[in-house]
Amino acid sequence: MKAFLLAAGTGSRLRPITDHTPKCLLPIGGTPLLDLWLDALHRAEVDEVLVNLHYLPHLVLRHLQARSGPPAVRTAFEPELLAVPAPYVTTEIGCRTRSSSWRSMPTTSRTSTRTS
Repeated sequence: MKAFLLAAGTGSRLRPITDHTPKCLLPIGGTPLLDLWLDALHRAEVDEVLVNLHYLPHLVLRHLQARSGPPAVRTAFEPELLAVPAPYVTTEIGCRTRSSSWRSMPTTSRTSTRTS
């Protein structure tokens, strides 16, 4: 199963906490939100996740590259944030934006090998 994880937002309502840290990397109980989400998706038997990036993408990429284990993660950078209407978000296919589908979005890959 595939999932699309919306992680590109600026976290503007959490400022100043998010001035230098993307919302998805904020720790909850010492664990970044992104890891909590990815671990939950793995427990739900999701084997591939597309994570969209926009705000401070280099920090999110660095974090994902250091992470080992499932699920496999691909990323898609959005130079301009697009509004995502709710009907387009699904758990199996991903998200369709104005001019592309999740399968045609430019991506970078990180394949995991951790088993747990």
